[in-house]
Amino acid sequence: MIYVFDIDGTICANTNSDYENSVPMQNRIDRINKLYDEGKTKLRYPSGRHNNRPSNAVDVTPYPVDWDDRERQTLFAGFVLGIARSMGIKLRWGGDWDMDFQVQDNRFDDFPHFEIKEK
Repeated sequence: MIYVFDIDGTICANTNSDYENSVPMQNRIDRINKLYDEGKTKLRYPSGRHNNRPSNAVDVTPYPVDWDDRERQTLFAGFVLGIARSMGIKLRWGGDWDMDFQVQDNRFDDFPHFEIKEK
């Protein structure tokens, strides 16, 4: 099993979106890095794009949550990517990292993950 983490209430106390003043909880950071050492997550803290200020990434999924429903996650991603494109925002999705519209060629799926694509 691969674990994916977001900042609010997971590695930092919930600060009501006051990210400039958020302070990571060391016990959580230690746990994330242990999971990395065990091969259960892809990045050590703070290497993820979620940890930038401002954050360049977000994890979001349709409700009710069904992590195993690839089709539903892919349809939701199409909606998010389409809206972003209509607004002139380029996103990369964790279900198609290389952005070639072939969702079966990923070595690591992170369906809830969306990030702003660097120019």
